[in-house]
Amino acid sequence: MPKYSRMSLNSKTVAQAVLRAANSTRLEIIVPSVARGAVWMKNTFPYLINPILGMSFKKQLDSTKN
Repeated sequence: MPKYSRMSLNSKTVAQAVLRAANSTRLEIIVPSVARGAVWMKNTFPYLINPILGMSFKKQLDSTKN
């Protein structure tokens, strides 16, 4: 059984998002919807968010090596 993160989505949520995306003219669908704010922040303030994300990913990578 693979290890899932807190942010893993169930199959029903993903299937509904795929159906919505297939019937939409939008170029991008963000799932879950609460992630829209995070994507907006990263695109609007990359100089602030990118270093935070980098530290977070590095910390998680270091913890998986040990």
